[in-house]
Amino acid sequence: MKPSYVFTLILGVLGAAAGLFVLLVGPGNTFPNWLAVVFFLLMLVSGAQQIRRLHQTRNVAFLLVITGVIFWYCYSNAMAAIFEPSRCLDWTTCFLPEEIVITFLYVCSFIGVFSIAYGIFRYHITDGGYNSTNTQRGSEKRDTVWLDVIGFVAIAIGLLPILASGLSFNELLAYAFLGRAVEKVWLPTSNLGNEGSALLWGARLMLISGLTLTFSRLLTSPRSLAKNVLPFIAWFIPFLFQAFDTGTRYITLSILLPGLILKYLQLGKGIRITGVVAVFAGLILFSQLQLIYRYEGIRAMDYELPYFQLVTLAGSTDFYHETTNALRLHKELGTATLDNDVMIFATFLVPRSIWPDKPVPEAVQQYTYFRWGQDILQEAGNVFPGLIGQYILSFGASGPILIGLVFGLFAAIIDRRLNANIHFSVTSTLPALCYAVGLFLSFRYFSPGYFVAPLFVHLGVSLAQLKYKRHQFRL
Repeated sequence: MKPSYVFTLILGVLGAAAGLFVLLVGPGNTFPNWLAVVFFLLMLVSGAQQIRRLHQTRNVAFLLVITGVIFWYCYSNAMAAIFEPSRCLDWTTCFLPEEIVITFLYVCSFIGVFSIAYGIFRYHITDGGYNSTNTQRGSEKRDTVWLDVIGFVAIAIGLLPILASGLSFNELLAYAFLGRAVEKVWLPTSNLGNEGSALLWGARLMLISGLTLTFSRLLTSPRSLAKNVLPFIAWFIPFLFQAFDTGTRYITLSILLPGLILKYLQLGKGIRITGVVAVFAGLILFSQLQLIYRYEGIRAMDYELPYFQLVTLAGSTDFYHETTNALRLHKELGTATLDNDVMIFATFLVPRSIWPDKPVPEAVQQYTYFRWGQDILQEAGNVFPGLIGQYILSFGASGPILIGLVFGLFAAIIDRRLNANIHFSVTSTLPALCYAVGLFLSFRYFSPGYFVAPLFVHLGVSLAQLKYKRHQFRL
């Protein structure tokens, strides 16, 4: 059986070759639009292949990265080709066919480099050869009550700033469902934060990690449904509050996806594709509900959206054209911002109140000003250029290649660890799945913030393992 990355690698190479051909012959709108639709369908085939073989390969991180490319880039490119073939979108100016094709080449270069790096680190270095492992569902050999305790303690710590506000239960619910339409003392809005924002965000990340751990435990618990009713209610109320309080859909996905993937792996081939589609559709509908309540409630939404805006969740999943805008900004700036990502990741947990001159991601600062005319150092809010656009702004034409290498390495490390486990359980599998979901969400913006909650989950699982004197898992 051939390693599962080969077909995706071929698609990346062929896509780049087709893009170069279209660019050389002088593209109108027709060729780039046909290329967008065909490539999207082929990438769907690649993703379906990964899902079908997931119980054999255990390449969850690879699947999530490919899904990220499909969801954030290929899908929006294809939908624009169908519904807005002139590429004159409501939120920006019209794009030239050459700009669309160049963006396509960068996306394909990311796919190709990522697949090569993943293949090398996953299959072609010591102990990384392709092998099939026992995929039967495993059960915990010991009572995992400490995992439940750790999860609910993390939730309780995360709720402390909210409970300390002094508001009644009804007032807290009202504030939550107003989303971002009101200021909240427990939710920092400034991009640079203030004296207390580090503690507030720390508590919020504890809440997210506790919700993630507890949801996975409930979903995979061997206990009867009746015995899980009270723990589920105790989980669901804070989850619902979190979902509408921030209105941030990526946080909701970071909570739910690891547990859902773990359950899928445990069920093995017994799960039907209709079940997978139903769960995916449910996540999309819930994310739309969050979007509706995100700012000023349902009455403030504009229902006269064009079809393209509708199918791309009001344009919020369209990082293909954000990347094209990033290309324009890079050309306008004439140089790369050269963000020091190593320093940004290394100093993420250092509060700005302690280090006022801590580095600020210049790519996001420049891009937000380019798109909105807003300085993120002075005003709350920002707009992201997407992962590929971020690295074009930071490192120029070599950016997609660099981040493709990084993602290939990270995804290979995660999948090698998943492949080494005998059973799929919360203790042996969940931390790796959380890191893999972090890669998927990083297509919005590659930031250490997507990996802090997974790190907390990892620490919680490790703490439970110390209690049981179990040390099998390490990542």
